[in-house]
Amino acid sequence: MMIQAIKILLLILILFPACQRGKETRYIPLSKADKSFVTYTELDEIPFIHSNGFEFKLIVESKTISTAQSETKHPRDNYSTYEVLKCRLTSVEPELNILMNLLPKDFRPELSFRINSESFYHAGLYLDTETLADMDSIVLNNETYFDVFLIEKPVYDSLIIMPLAILYTKDEGIIKINMSNNETFTINR
Repeated sequence: MMIQAIKILLLILILFPACQRGKETRYIPLSKADKSFVTYTELDEIPFIHSNGFEFKLIVESKTISTAQSETKHPRDNYSTYEVLKCRLTSVEPELNILMNLLPKDFRPELSFRINSESFYHAGLYLDTETLADMDSIVLNNETYFDVFLIEKPVYDSLIIMPLAILYTKDEGIIKINMSNNETFTINR
């Protein structure tokens, strides 16, 4: 019994250094400019209209800042910690659950979207907060929106109705969602 305990203790002492984490070498906060890219405020209600006339509201359920750590190849590698702004918008009818994640420009300038279970990309990459807009302006419901980004889902199953594209502006946020069945959800200011 004593020999068994000694073997276990030796095994723990041998494996303990391998389980140690590297050091945090850098903390990367979201700058004021980064945060300004997502203008929503918690509990905001954004009016939208379906292409067949049905009106509904997207509600900003939450807007939080948390931290994450950079990926490492080995457990003992050093790592960076960075802030992540997460914003969740929801609606009941139609059932939309939108999650936006914004990373700091100094770490990796990107804004990613997830609607229900679908991820969206900008030109094959995440929407980069430093990227020039895809359109100078667009008119939706008699309102003009400037510096519009097009975020698309590059591959989809044509048999399932799902979101295909998002039009987004820094000033208004999501202004339009295009669905695979040619229906749209458009901001209705």
